[in-house]
Amino acid sequence: MADMQEVIRLRREGKFAELSAMGIQITGGSAAGQKSGWFKAPFSGEKAHYFTETASDAIGEHGRHRFWKAACGAEAVSHDKAPMFFEGNFERCAKCKTIRGRIRRG
Repeated sequence: MADMQEVIRLRREGKFAELSAMGIQITGGSAAGQKSGWFKAPFSGEKAHYFTETASDAIGEHGRHRFWKAACGAEAVSHDKAPMFFEGNFERCAKCKTIRGRIRRG
């Protein structure tokens, strides 16, 4: 069993490879304020996708709701109490990686 303080320290230091070696999967923390990037959607799936915020005009019980679309077509919703997370050591979606590679090459 991993010591939680050690896990938190490694996450803060960005040592995700060490966490993966320990069998621990963890995000890189809240991505609040970001509009696009490699994110892990809250309560959804097991992979990080390249998401772009498509709308943020809804206010609900949990604050501002943000709507996201990934390069691969996956969609997600986040809000102030359950934001998108930086990918941490979650595996990246292969389809998003392929599409992003094509975009960068032009």
